[in-house]
Amino acid sequence: MRRHFTAAAALVLCVTGCKATTNESVSGGGTKLSASQSIELTARKSKTLQTFAADISESGTADGKTTQMVGSFKFRLNPSPAVSADFSQLQLGGQNVSGSGQVVFLNNILYVKVPILSPLLSGGRPWFKVSLNGIQALTGVNVTAVIGGLLETTPLTLTRMFTASSDVHDAGGETVDGVSTTHFQGSVTIQAALSRLDATDRSRLTDVYRTDGSNKISFDVWVDDQHRPRKSTFSVQGTNTPTSTTIIYHYGQEFQVSAPPADQVGGMG
Repeated sequence: MRRHFTAAAALVLCVTGCKATTNESVSGGGTKLSASQSIELTARKSKTLQTFAADISESGTADGKTTQMVGSFKFRLNPSPAVSADFSQLQLGGQNVSGSGQVVFLNNILYVKVPILSPLLSGGRPWFKVSLNGIQALTGVNVTAVIGGLLETTPLTLTRMFTASSDVHDAGGETVDGVSTTHFQGSVTIQAALSRLDATDRSRLTDVYRTDGSNKISFDVWVDDQHRPRKSTFSVQGTNTPTSTTIIYHYGQEFQVSAPPADQVGGMG
């Protein structure tokens, strides 16, 4: 979602000022809910999501150099996480990566296709693949954190984290991608946000943030009348974690995440 990239691993993986307004929103049944109750309901709803698509834009720095990613993603959350992504813009280590990129993450294997990079790592084939352990051994990148950064952008993870906010408030109704939504704004410390996750996700995202937990996440989330997030933006104060914007659509749409044809894939490690 990620997040903290090298050329081999980067492909996997706007704070607005809080303005005091009403702290109430309307549920689907017409009952007034507080903003915190609405976020809680959205988090519960997100537990039932199976598939969705998203446009994700991230920008930040790693080792003092700009990293930027713009792409379209398809996520499958169950029975095991799988991601398919097409990138229209990549900037790694301050350098633009020419040509479009594609990534498939399936069964703990990362498949990468970048015209400028893949042939050098795959024996001339358009795709290369590498296990998560292989990437870390070759590049030194904490791949748990890279994958964690990507999965952090899913509605299930984000909304659970946002439920720990003590200042979330209703910022009014807005239309996102043609869908009517309620816009919520708030902030939460990393420590409090991680406390709402299970042990596995908490460990994974601790590796992503690498702080003492006192840094704050500032967030905006737009929720539709079925209590599904349609857009989110967030950044973490005082860290290199990229600012991330996600627009979510195609909830529940059937799609397959498949590995590339074997004869187009070379190994990397």
